[in-house]
Amino acid sequence: MVSPVKTQAWMLAVPFLGQNQLILRILRRESIGLDEWAISLGSGFVLVAIVWVLAARLYHREQLAASG
Repeated sequence: MVSPVKTQAWMLAVPFLGQNQLILRILRRESIGLDEWAISLGSGFVLVAIVWVLAARLYHREQLAASG
């Protein structure tokens, strides 16, 4: 589970892989730069924003209210 994989920037941008890489680095007591935290958090926030906008569009449809 704690295999010595060299963390790359694209790995931090993938939602669950990025968090996994950060956790592994914390467990190995390796330093984590601010840019790596920013990439991981930023990609998570972007994903949440996309899902939020899609959900808001779906819930504003009149068809959803009339289907019940």
